[in-house]
Amino acid sequence: MTLKQVLIQVPGIVFARGPAVAVLILLESDDGETFAVLTEQVRVLTGKVVLELPAGMLDDDEGDFVGTAVREVEEEIGIKLKKEDMVDLTAFLHPSTGHQIFPSLGGCDEEMSVFL
Repeated sequence: MTLKQVLIQVPGIVFARGPAVAVLILLESDDGETFAVLTEQVRVLTGKVVLELPAGMLDDDEGDFVGTAVREVEEEIGIKLKKEDMVDLTAFLHPSTGHQIFPSLGGCDEEMSVFL
């Protein structure tokens, strides 16, 4: 038995994922260095453990982006934040973007808000 290479064009695939959030947490050391807090996540599709910003999907229909951001940070890295302390970085984007980031618009409908 031999292995034969077969080239077949497959149709593009898109998937509906929905809204999500990510949180950029910056820590400053006593000597003035700034560090970003990342979380290790196992990503089966890549076969790797990767470093990421704490992030997650909106689990409700109410669109509580800030509440989701606070919850994901506590779940993923154990830091408790207050909703009123969150800064929506995507609010500074041009209005034509809908104040959202689309990380993979070619294949997915995921829209993301990023908080500081």
